[in-house]
Amino acid sequence: MVAQIAIWEWQMLGMVGDFDLADARYWDGALRGADGRINALYSTPSIYTDAKNAANELWPLKTDDYFPYADNANAYWTGFFTSRPALKQYVRMLSGYYLAARQLEFLAGRTSSGPNTYSLGDALGIVQHHDGVSGTARQHTTNDYAKRLAIGASEAEAVVNSAVACLINSTSKDQCATPLLTLSQCQLLNISFCPPTEEDIPDGKSLVVLAYNPLGWNRTDFIRIPVNDGNLVVQDSMGNTIETQYVELDNVTSNLRNFYIKAYSGISQKQVPKYWILFQVSLPPLGWNTYFVSKASGKGKSRSAYISAFELPQNETVEIGPGNLKMSFSLESGQLKRMFNSKTGVDIPVQQSYLWYGSSGGDTDPQCSGAYIFRPNGSPPTVVSRSVPLKVVRGTLVDEVHQQFNSWIYQVVPYV
Repeated sequence: MVAQIAIWEWQMLGMVGDFDLADARYWDGALRGADGRINALYSTPSIYTDAKNAANELWPLKTDDYFPYADNANAYWTGFFTSRPALKQYVRMLSGYYLAARQLEFLAGRTSSGPNTYSLGDALGIVQHHDGVSGTARQHTTNDYAKRLAIGASEAEAVVNSAVACLINSTSKDQCATPLLTLSQCQLLNISFCPPTEEDIPDGKSLVVLAYNPLGWNRTDFIRIPVNDGNLVVQDSMGNTIETQYVELDNVTSNLRNFYIKAYSGISQKQVPKYWILFQVSLPPLGWNTYFVSKASGKGKSRSAYISAFELPQNETVEIGPGNLKMSFSLESGQLKRMFNSKTGVDIPVQQSYLWYGSSGGDTDPQCSGAYIFRPNGSPPTVVSRSVPLKVVRGTLVDEVHQQFNSWIYQVVPYV
């Protein structure tokens, strides 16, 4: 096969395949047993590249795709694009968190003892294995990847807390050994759980929210935290009152929160927060800003309006989005119909659906669909739902669309 595709003198024979490199004696024997007309030797990419450059030949141009890769007619290696999506999301989220933690660790000054970011960096490196983030490892191996990531994230969280407390209270690195503030993070906001923000804020006290921007440019974004008090005010570090919006916690979110908190901590929550409070933050490059949440009582403070579910008009469509981007939903089907950008004039039809494929269990070709291979059974994909209950929440900052596609797909999309 190599002879049929060989071009010029030097050819690379990849030493590839899982577990094939475990015993060097196999490769030593293969090299010694090579055809006498072939000089086979261990090499490196740089030696190979130098030899090809020295040939001074005109190289063929490849213009088609390397992917999707297939090693036979029914074995397209596209299954791993979506295998274990929770692990993929965890790796992606922690990759960004690792970058921010490294920056803060440097700014505050790394210490010779105590927590550091090494273990998170190691865990992120290990999970880059081709059976790691791809989602194709066995379950016990995947559990070990997640465990390593969680241990590393916990240590990095301690680094971030101490570094931030140091930076906002100190004028020199020498004072960083004894930070005055104790900070905590909301690592479980994906299940709407953040104990520090859900506690009652005493009169005269404030909940301090610090947002850090690891990017090299200005960033404007929305902070969204669960609270129980519907009479709060948010101020920036200059004392200016920030516009806020309340959104009531829906039942689906509350049920998921209770289920996962019990699974995570073994404790059943007696109280579920009533609202999300949203406010916009502006952050400098590689910097932070501090915001203060307190009870809305006293001079110069005003209560933020609670935004309730909007009563949908009996029209054919409903338009969502307080900004330039407008999305039109059909009241009959509850699904997205059009997207209009008032700034650019772009107006296009849009459809969004959830579908699923039946998996092939093998036939005359025994290849099944699995973690590596995506092989449908040949039937058209099944649409989860063509009619979707729709609820709209409107506010001064964001609009939200809630769609219940079926018992296991509930979608909340914010539009700003």
